[in-house]
Amino acid sequence: AILSGTLGDHMPSAFLDLDPAQNEIAVAQPPLLIESRSGTGKTLVLLQHAAFTTRHDQTRPACFITVSSRLKEELQKKYLELQPILFDGLLPTEFFSFRGLLTSLLEYTCIADFTNKHVCTFDGYLASRRTHERLPIDAQVVQNEIGGVITGSLSAATQRRPLNRSEYMQTKRSNITNKTAAGLKQRQLAYDFYEKYVHWKR
Repeated sequence: AILSGTLGDHMPSAFLDLDPAQNEIAVAQPPLLIESRSGTGKTLVLLQHAAFTTRHDQTRPACFITVSSRLKEELQKKYLELQPILFDGLLPTEFFSFRGLLTSLLEYTCIADFTNKHVCTFDGYLASRRTHERLPIDAQVVQNEIGGVITGSLSAATQRRPLNRSEYMQTKRSNITNKTAAGLKQRQLAYDFYEKYVHWKR
């Protein structure tokens, strides 16, 4: 695992969980882009990459920007677990949720009339729906598909636009399978709500 040569047996178990391929990525030189499905260890690899980079290049502090406050708090907790066991410490590292970062920047620039109602998040869209009817698909799944696949995948970034429905239905990047009728239905629903969300933002 990364830093094992310095820390020996003092590395917390949470930071010993990289396979050789992940470890190779964790100690790679920045900039670094990792694209993979949920649950494949991207966050842990990036966390250890930040620890390695800031410790071995004291001129490059790290800043983590996450899609949610919960993930921000989880990452911050894990990162702080490293600090007491490093002999010369880590540089201060900032952690923000994307929404928190935008809010902080707007407050810093003194845009006084900005309020939470101006944040066009998917949660905001859901809150605006004038119905108590439950979604036919889990809202968190839709949010992950929008942020991680439709608008946030490498393919979308390369094309400089969100995936269209046909591309989304065919991509292997999604956490929703397209090999079953049920999975295809879930993808259609996810894209339906993406389109409704986009329309709402306009």
